[in-house]
Amino acid sequence: MKKILTVVLKTVLVLLGLVAVLIAAHPFWIGALAKGVANAKVPEITGTAFDLGTFALNAYSGRLHIGKTQLFNPPGFKPAKAVDLGSLDVSVDVGSVFSDVIVIREIALR
Repeated sequence: MKKILTVVLKTVLVLLGLVAVLIAAHPFWIGALAKGVANAKVPEITGTAFDLGTFALNAYSGRLHIGKTQLFNPPGFKPAKAVDLGSLDVSVDVGSVFSDVIVIREIALR
């Protein structure tokens, strides 16, 4: 019984460690994951071509960057692109996210 409890405890600790590493390293992997999901799912939902050029999110600094994003109209519609976004940058005060008022420091749309 003691050996089983030791194995379970070690497994739980390893899993908690992995989760902690994933959370701490999210700025390095979240962009690629979000880009892949968006580029796969948006065309399924809209029935049109879509390209999310860049996506970066850092919850520690409160910054979001989306760049070179295009959503196309269905064939035969003019213009060819429904949305052509150069870049969107948003910066928020991280400490305010869990309060009643969220402080947005910057929204830049190009």
